[in-house]
Amino acid sequence: MWGLENIGVILDTFHGNIKEVNMKDAIKQAGKKLFHVHIADSHRGTLGTGHIDFKSIIRGLKEIGYDGYISLEAWPRIEKIGVKFTSYNMSDKITLKDIETILENSLEYLKTLEKVVEV
Repeated sequence: MWGLENIGVILDTFHGNIKEVNMKDAIKQAGKKLFHVHIADSHRGTLGTGHIDFKSIIRGLKEIGYDGYISLEAWPRIEKIGVKFTSYNMSDKITLKDIETILENSLEYLKTLEKVVEV
């Protein structure tokens, strides 16, 4: 882009879901300049329970040969008086077990996708 090898792109699926028409196309456009992937579902809950097409994202990452880090952002959801709140707004109501569960479930979902998605 500017001829600088140490400048790249971060894919953030939560925000890409809002801005990009097709995240797989954005991944392919970034190609080798994709330096980091930050994954969160459309509601920042457990991966695979929102509406983001993670199969397409994983397929795009495999197509460009991405082998870098993937960071995960996921928060437990708490129901109070029939209204769901994302727990980072109610951090005094969540437990370490809540966080462990959502991370374990999200990681298992990613591992399953990595196995089943083919290029």
